[in-house]
Amino acid sequence: MGSQIAPKPKLLVIDDEPDNLDLLFRTFYRDYQVLRANSGLEALELLDHEGEVAVIISDQRMPIMSGTEFLSQMAVKYPDTMRIILTGYTDVEDLVEAINTCKVFTANTDQTRHKSNKLKVLSRKDYIWQHIR
Repeated sequence: MGSQIAPKPKLLVIDDEPDNLDLLFRTFYRDYQVLRANSGLEALELLDHEGEVAVIISDQRMPIMSGTEFLSQMAVKYPDTMRIILTGYTDVEDLVEAINTCKVFTANTDQTRHKSNKLKVLSRKDYIWQHIR
């Protein structure tokens, strides 16, 4: 009799910089249940508890475990999860590794230019939403 609201899909963001985590949370919280982790190890523990998520957005350069190391594990464990890597650096080798081993959907570079990067992320938000429903 009452309308039921569909649960929001889960999105996991991983970055060792709290400001970036907050920015990504504010960008997506209206449409997704946003889970946050400040390292690949924390993200692994979170996924063990939460289970599969629809989308993972990971920074590339983090201590202990890089974004490509983390996402390559997720490509095996959760092959249907969309994987996006962010990097403030344009290391071509990292991007090639991300595309080849992690099967990332997209690699966004230069997050220090937050306006252009926000536009890239926001333009992908509609695409992501359409493809995980």
